[in-house]
Amino acid sequence: MFDAHNKKPTRVVSVLVVFVAVGYALYAGLATDARSTGVAANAPSRTLRGPGGISEMPFTDARVVASVDKARPELPFRPSAPFSLGTPEAVYVHEDYRPQALGLIYRSASLGHFIVTQEPVAMPHNEQVAGLQQLAANCNPATGCQGSWTMANIGNGNPALIISNPPDGVNAVIWIHGTTRFQLFGATTEFTSDNALTAASALEAGA
Repeated sequence: MFDAHNKKPTRVVSVLVVFVAVGYALYAGLATDARSTGVAANAPSRTLRGPGGISEMPFTDARVVASVDKARPELPFRPSAPFSLGTPEAVYVHEDYRPQALGLIYRSASLGHFIVTQEPVAMPHNEQVAGLQQLAANCNPATGCQGSWTMANIGNGNPALIISNPPDGVNAVIWIHGTTRFQLFGATTEFTSDNALTAASALEAGA
Protein backbone atom coordinates (compact mmCIF):
# COMPACT_ATOMS: atom_id res chain seq x y z
CA MET A 1 0.00 0.00 0.00
CA PHE A 2 1.41 3.36 -1.00
CA ASP A 3 1.60 5.74 1.97
CA ALA A 4 2.35 9.29 0.89
CA HIS A 5 2.63 10.54 4.45
CA ASN A 6 5.69 8.36 5.12
CA LYS A 7 7.71 9.73 2.19
CA LYS A 8 10.54 12.19 2.76
CA PRO A 9 10.04 15.89 1.86
CA THR A 10 12.32 15.49 -1.16
CA ARG A 11 9.67 13.23 -2.67
CA VAL A 12 6.89 15.80 -2.37
CA VAL A 13 6.57 16.38 -6.11
CA SER A 14 6.26 12.70 -6.97
CA VAL A 15 3.75 12.23 -4.16
CA LEU A 16 1.67 15.14 -5.42
CA VAL A 17 1.79 13.71 -8.93
CA VAL A 18 0.26 10.50 -7.56
CA PHE A 19 -2.48 12.25 -5.58
CA VAL A 20 -3.36 14.85 -8.20
CA ALA A 21 -2.83 12.84 -11.35
CA VAL A 22 -4.60 9.73 -10.05
CA GLY A 23 -7.58 11.73 -8.82
CA TYR A 24 -7.77 13.71 -12.04
CA ALA A 25 -7.32 10.65 -14.20
CA LEU A 26 -10.15 8.87 -12.45
CA TYR A 27 -12.51 11.77 -13.05
CA ALA A 28 -11.42 11.98 -16.66
CA GLY A 29 -12.01 8.26 -17.12
CA LEU A 30 -8.35 7.51 -17.83
CA ALA A 31 -7.89 4.96 -15.04
CA THR A 32 -9.71 1.65 -15.13
CA ASP A 33 -9.35 0.36 -11.59
CA ALA A 34 -9.26 2.70 -8.60
CA ARG A 35 -8.16 -0.15 -6.35
CA SER A 36 -4.89 -0.51 -8.24
CA THR A 37 -3.43 2.52 -6.42
CA GLY A 38 -2.63 3.03 -2.78
CA VAL A 39 -4.58 6.29 -2.74
CA ALA A 40 -7.64 4.73 -4.34
CA ALA A 41 -9.93 5.36 -1.39
CA ASN A 42 -8.95 9.00 -1.37
CA ALA A 43 -9.40 9.39 -5.13
CA PRO A 44 -12.72 10.09 -6.85
CA SER A 45 -14.90 7.12 -7.65
CA ARG A 46 -15.83 6.08 -11.20
CA THR A 47 -18.75 3.90 -10.10
CA LEU A 48 -21.54 6.37 -10.89
CA ARG A 49 -21.46 9.01 -13.59
CA GLY A 50 -23.56 12.10 -14.02
CA PRO A 51 -24.60 13.90 -17.21
CA GLY A 52 -21.17 15.42 -17.80
CA GLY A 53 -19.26 12.19 -17.32
CA ILE A 54 -18.30 13.19 -13.77
CA SER A 55 -18.67 10.66 -10.99
CA GLU A 56 -21.53 11.29 -8.59
CA MET A 57 -19.48 9.73 -5.77
CA PRO A 58 -16.43 11.60 -4.44
CA PHE A 59 -14.73 8.53 -2.90
CA THR A 60 -14.55 4.84 -3.72
CA ASP A 61 -15.81 4.06 -0.21
CA ALA A 62 -18.20 7.00 0.10
CA ARG A 63 -20.73 7.07 2.94
CA VAL A 64 -23.51 9.63 2.78
CA VAL A 65 -24.16 11.93 5.74
CA ALA A 66 -27.06 14.31 6.24
CA SER A 67 -25.09 17.56 6.23
CA VAL A 68 -21.68 19.17 6.69
CA ASP A 69 -22.59 19.82 10.33
CA LYS A 70 -23.25 16.09 10.80
CA ALA A 71 -19.91 15.26 9.17
CA ARG A 72 -17.96 17.84 11.19
CA PRO A 73 -17.36 15.68 14.33
CA GLU A 74 -15.71 12.99 12.20
CA LEU A 75 -13.29 15.35 10.45
CA PRO A 76 -9.75 16.15 11.67
CA PHE A 77 -9.94 19.61 10.04
CA ARG A 78 -12.34 22.54 9.75
CA PRO A 79 -14.51 21.92 6.68
CA SER A 80 -15.43 24.66 4.23
CA ALA A 81 -18.96 24.88 2.81
CA PRO A 82 -19.59 28.61 2.33
CA PHE A 83 -23.11 29.99 2.23
CA SER A 84 -22.36 31.68 -1.10
CA LEU A 85 -22.18 28.28 -2.83
CA GLY A 86 -25.55 27.20 -1.49
CA THR A 87 -26.39 23.92 0.21
CA PRO A 88 -24.51 20.89 -1.16
CA GLU A 89 -26.72 18.45 -3.01
CA ALA A 90 -24.96 15.59 -1.22
CA VAL A 91 -22.36 15.21 1.53
CA TYR A 92 -20.02 12.24 1.90
CA VAL A 93 -17.24 10.95 4.15
CA HIS A 94 -15.12 7.80 3.95
CA GLU A 95 -16.66 4.56 5.17
CA ASP A 96 -13.34 2.93 6.09
CA TYR A 97 -10.35 4.87 4.76
CA ARG A 98 -8.44 7.12 7.17
CA PRO A 99 -7.62 9.94 7.61
CA GLN A 100 -11.24 10.94 7.26
CA ALA A 101 -12.15 13.34 4.44
CA LEU A 102 -15.15 15.28 3.16
CA GLY A 103 -16.80 15.15 -0.26
CA LEU A 104 -19.41 17.66 -1.42
CA ILE A 105 -21.53 17.64 -4.56
CA TYR A 106 -22.94 20.96 -5.74
CA ARG A 107 -25.45 21.68 -8.46
CA SER A 108 -25.59 25.48 -8.62
CA ALA A 109 -27.82 27.48 -10.94
CA SER A 110 -25.09 30.11 -11.31
CA LEU A 111 -21.89 28.00 -11.22
CA GLY A 112 -22.90 24.56 -12.47
CA HIS A 113 -22.39 20.98 -11.34
CA PHE A 114 -19.15 20.29 -9.48
CA ILE A 115 -17.59 18.13 -6.79
CA VAL A 116 -15.25 19.14 -3.96
CA THR A 117 -13.07 16.92 -1.79
CA GLN A 118 -11.30 18.12 1.35
CA GLU A 119 -8.71 15.94 3.09
CA PRO A 120 -5.92 16.38 5.63
CA VAL A 121 -2.29 16.18 4.51
CA ALA A 122 0.78 15.62 6.65
CA MET A 123 3.38 17.42 4.52
CA PRO A 124 4.22 21.08 5.22
CA HIS A 125 2.15 23.61 3.30
CA ASN A 126 5.11 25.16 1.48
CA GLU A 127 6.26 21.76 0.17
CA GLN A 128 2.78 20.92 -1.07
CA VAL A 129 2.53 24.26 -2.87
CA ALA A 130 6.00 23.80 -4.38
CA GLY A 131 4.86 20.47 -5.76
CA LEU A 132 1.77 22.03 -7.35
CA GLN A 133 3.93 24.76 -8.86
CA GLN A 134 6.27 22.19 -10.36
CA LEU A 135 3.32 20.32 -11.84
CA ALA A 136 2.13 23.55 -13.46
CA ALA A 137 5.61 24.21 -14.83
CA ASN A 138 6.17 20.72 -16.21
CA CYS A 139 2.72 19.53 -17.29
CA ASN A 140 1.98 19.80 -21.00
CA PRO A 141 0.90 17.48 -23.83
CA ALA A 142 4.49 16.36 -24.34
CA THR A 143 4.67 15.09 -20.76
CA GLY A 144 1.28 13.39 -20.96
CA CYS A 145 -0.83 16.07 -19.28
CA GLN A 146 -4.10 17.14 -20.91
CA GLY A 147 -5.35 20.71 -21.12
CA SER A 148 -3.75 23.76 -19.55
CA TRP A 149 -1.99 23.37 -16.17
CA THR A 150 -1.30 26.76 -14.60
CA MET A 151 -1.09 28.44 -11.19
CA ALA A 152 -3.45 31.19 -10.05
CA ASN A 153 -4.19 32.88 -6.74
CA ILE A 154 -7.58 32.23 -5.18
CA GLY A 155 -9.42 33.55 -2.14
CA ASN A 156 -7.00 35.53 -0.03
CA GLY A 157 -4.10 34.94 -2.43
CA ASN A 158 -3.45 31.25 -1.82
CA PRO A 159 -1.87 29.66 -4.95
CA ALA A 160 -3.81 26.91 -6.70
CA LEU A 161 -3.19 24.54 -9.60
CA ILE A 162 -5.73 25.14 -12.38
CA ILE A 163 -6.41 22.37 -14.91
CA SER A 164 -8.61 23.84 -17.61
CA ASN A 165 -10.22 22.87 -20.91
CA PRO A 166 -8.63 19.43 -21.44
CA PRO A 167 -9.81 17.24 -24.33
CA ASP A 168 -11.56 14.88 -21.90
CA GLY A 169 -13.75 17.73 -20.69
CA VAL A 170 -12.98 18.05 -16.96
CA ASN A 171 -11.96 21.35 -15.32
CA ALA A 172 -10.21 21.12 -11.96
CA VAL A 173 -8.66 23.24 -9.21
CA ILE A 174 -6.32 21.82 -6.55
CA TRP A 175 -4.90 23.80 -3.64
CA ILE A 176 -3.67 23.52 -0.06
CA HIS A 177 -5.12 25.45 2.87
CA GLY A 178 -2.92 24.94 5.91
CA THR A 179 -2.94 21.17 6.34
CA THR A 180 -6.01 20.50 4.17
CA ARG A 181 -5.94 19.63 0.47
CA PHE A 182 -8.89 20.82 -1.64
CA GLN A 183 -9.71 19.27 -5.02
CA LEU A 184 -12.55 20.65 -7.12
CA PHE A 185 -13.78 19.05 -10.37
CA GLY A 186 -16.52 19.65 -12.90
CA ALA A 187 -17.32 18.75 -16.49
CA THR A 188 -16.54 21.55 -18.94
CA THR A 189 -20.09 21.22 -20.31
CA GLU A 190 -21.49 22.11 -16.87
CA PHE A 191 -18.66 23.92 -15.11
CA THR A 192 -16.45 26.51 -16.81
CA SER A 193 -12.89 27.27 -15.73
CA ASP A 194 -14.00 30.76 -14.63
CA ASN A 195 -16.73 29.25 -12.46
CA ALA A 196 -14.20 26.78 -11.08
CA LEU A 197 -12.03 29.69 -9.91
CA THR A 198 -15.07 31.42 -8.41
CA ALA A 199 -16.06 28.31 -6.46
CA ALA A 200 -12.49 27.65 -5.37
CA SER A 201 -12.10 31.23 -4.13
CA ALA A 202 -15.32 30.93 -2.11
CA LEU A 203 -14.17 27.64 -0.55
CA GLU A 204 -10.74 29.07 0.25
CA ALA A 205 -12.25 32.16 1.85
CA GLY A 206 -14.48 29.94 3.99
CA ALA A 207 -11.73 27.59 5.09
